[in-house]
Formats: sequence, C-alpha cells, structure tokens
Amino acid sequence: MSQLPNRVLFLALFIALWWAPAKVTSTEPTMRSGQEINPWRWKTHVVINNGLGEGLNLTAHCKSKDHDLGTQVIADGGNYEWSFTVNFIKTTLYFCGFNWQDGGGVFDMYRADRDFIRCMQCRWVAQKDGVHGFPQDSDVNDLLYKWEKSPN
Repeated sequence: MSQLPNRVLFLALFIALWWAPAKVTSTEPTMRSGQEINPWRWKTHVVINNGLGEGLNLTAHCKSKDHDLGTQVIADGGNYEWSFTVNFIKTTLYFCGFNWQDGGGVFDMYRADRDFIRCMQCRWVAQKDGVHGFPQDSDVNDLLYKWEKSPN
C-alpha cells in the first residue's frame, strides 16, 4: 500500500517533465534557436501555391477527419494556407482534392508519420507536371504527386 503514493508521484513527475517546454540551443533545420520544443504545442503550417502560370486557376478542397476547410479557388501565383496542431499520437492527416483544366487528383498534404520531423511549414507548389512538396526551409522539392489527366 505504501508503494501507491510513490507511483502516483513518479507518474505526476513524468507527465510534468514530458509536457514542460524546453529551449532549443542547437540550430536544427526545423526549429529556430530559443523556440519552445514541446511538439504538442507547435503549430504546423501548410502553404499551397498555384504555380501553374498562364493565368490558370487551381481549385483545392482540403480536409482532415475532423475539419473540412472547404473549396478554395487559388488564382495563378496565389496561395492557400492553414495552421493546426498535430495530435498527441501523431496520426494527423490533411489531404486535398485538386482540379485544374488539365488534371487533378487527391493527395496527402500533411501526414504526421511523414511530415512531423520533415516540416513545421510544409510548402507545396502546383505546377503543370504535378504538386511539388518542399521540406522546411528548402528550395529543393522532395515529394511530387503527378496529376491524373483530365477526362476531356
């Protein structure tokens, strides 16, 4: 019986240390020095840019299991963006259905199992060959979803 208070105290201490924010002193690519590193308080930001050119619009309908962000028409050169917090068990998923005159498709724009370390700001650029994904602070894409051709 005397072991129970010690176990409760240990559990409380473990939870407090787990949730306590810490400061980053290194220059990891996904964080800035001095930023809190408690990952369940981070806001993840997704940006989709219409880089199709020639005045072409891109229609996007993005959602997760719990949030429907609605249909957006992104003008040539324009952006659509949103922010969220990744859930505790890292199963957060946002996907978007895209359409434009020459194609479309449904693609995962954020998957915690793929993107939790890869990017806190996930940038996507729609181009004529597909949707290019860029990791945090990089100008080199590391993902490409190719368009499914339009039935026209």
